Amino acid sequence: MRLGDRKIDVLLKVARGIAILLTVDLFTLGNIPAAGQSFPGMLHRIAHLTAYVLIGVAIQRTMQRILSK
Repeated sequence: MRLGDRKIDVLLKVARGIAILLTVDLFTLGNIPAAGQSFPGMLHRIAHLTAYVLIGVAIQRTMQRILSK
């Protein structure tokens, strides 16, 4: 295994872990009744969109590598 392959494997594991943590955190914190809105107005919607984009990117990067093997 080359050094580059090891780096990619580590990055894939990190991306997979981030995707799992973001998903669990997002749904866990979203289910707390007292959570309310952490950010006022439009920032609240941007925060949601950003979280979903990060989850999507992390999953896409991980799945792209897994499916190419």
